[in-house]
Amino acid sequence: MRIFSLQNIFLFPIKIIRRTVSICVWCLCLILDKPFILSRLSVYSRWIGPVRVLRILGATVGPRTHIEPDIRIQNARDGDCRNLTIGEHVYIGPECLFDLASPITIENDVALSARVSLITHADIGNRPLQKRFQRKEGPILIQRGAWIGVNTIVLHRVTIGEYAVVGAMSLVNRDIRDNSMAFGIPCRLVKQFNDQPK
Repeated sequence: MRIFSLQNIFLFPIKIIRRTVSICVWCLCLILDKPFILSRLSVYSRWIGPVRVLRILGATVGPRTHIEPDIRIQNARDGDCRNLTIGEHVYIGPECLFDLASPITIENDVALSARVSLITHADIGNRPLQKRFQRKEGPILIQRGAWIGVNTIVLHRVTIGEYAVVGAMSLVNRDIRDNSMAFGIPCRLVKQFNDQPK
């Protein structure tokens, strides 16, 4: 027989209120337009969770994925996040930035540490230097089981291989091989593993 403590009795109404508010916010997100939701992403993420908000905005997010609520999204045209695909059992740490000018694909079992930035384009905009530096754009693919360290920047047209490890504070401007470790500015291969992790 289960015995309810006084703490449980007092917390029960709070849980009901929280759940009710969460359902109301979720329904509100379905009604509101996507740019409005995206402009208040951190607020809605804290209320109903970033996974639900990203799905409402059109992103694909697999089950058992944990995303911290203070993620940042840029260049989602009209609030549409269909360029973002996140697999199963993925961890995305605090203050990660996703530039959705081109597709970003994160496969299963990937871990992104805090403040990782995925930048899919480089463009100075309508300014004098535009003649020297043309716009560059391309997708980012992070393959199964990869781990990217804190404060790392991954640039456009980069593939990070399966079970690759990228050290903290790196600049990834070229592909990283499967089962390897790389770090630095720019990122360089430092170790190649011969065995497959289980």
